[in-house]
Amino acid sequence: MDELITNGESKPFILAQPDASLHIPNINRTNNLRGVPATKGSYYINSPFSGNYLDYIAKDVVEYMDSSFRTIPDRQHRVLVGGSMGGAGTLRICLTFPEKFIAAAALSPGNLVPELLDWKLVVPLMKELFGEIISKKRGAKTWADILDTCDLIFSKDNPLLPSIKRDENGKIISLNEDALKNWMKYNINNLIKDHPDALKQIKLLINCAQSDEMGSAISTKGIHETLNEFEIPHQFEFYGDPKISLSPHILGIAYHIFPAIRFCLQFIS
Repeated sequence: MDELITNGESKPFILAQPDASLHIPNINRTNNLRGVPATKGSYYINSPFSGNYLDYIAKDVVEYMDSSFRTIPDRQHRVLVGGSMGGAGTLRICLTFPEKFIAAAALSPGNLVPELLDWKLVVPLMKELFGEIISKKRGAKTWADILDTCDLIFSKDNPLLPSIKRDENGKIISLNEDALKNWMKYNINNLIKDHPDALKQIKLLINCAQSDEMGSAISTKGIHETLNEFEIPHQFEFYGDPKISLSPHILGIAYHIFPAIRFCLQFIS
């Protein structure tokens, strides 16, 4: 990023990367890509069970940056970019605080919808390295932790997962409807419907890999359709790229970070 600025390929900007982890261990006690114990994420919401992470980003981090660095402290000079959980967080924050940001990019946003309760996570890279059986087991553990995290922050006092009943084929036949409603309070599509004018104030980019292994293609398409329903202008892209085939979710986000920053910077005056 420094080279982009030094070479004149980008406007000067300050990048803040706040920590939005709950600092609660993954239920499987696994390590992340850096080899340290993985922890649960906050999903960037104000939760009565896990803390006000939405306010933390939109208020605390913004105020800290403006008081500590040579920022231009107004909406016209502030943008937001996030991937996966952070992509959904980007949209939630902008829906709640549209007066804070001029532009935003949500990369493969991790918006949990009911269809993903049965998602089977298989990372192509894991399949290449360890085979189908092990990759399915690893994927099932990762997905179980993601769902457990959602129960923790959305509905800890009335959890959804223990209520799910399945038939002999594994299909969900009943669940706690009140708990599901608690989950859906934070669903991006519902938030857009509740605040239809918020994102109209923000220059918005949304994209996702067509073969995203985390199921983000399903939820991203739904967000795109909801934005169109409410006539909210945005730039949308479904991409397929052989370079990202080993992990369309992780590598897809990685390859699109710089384009996302460039997209947002063009709207800074």
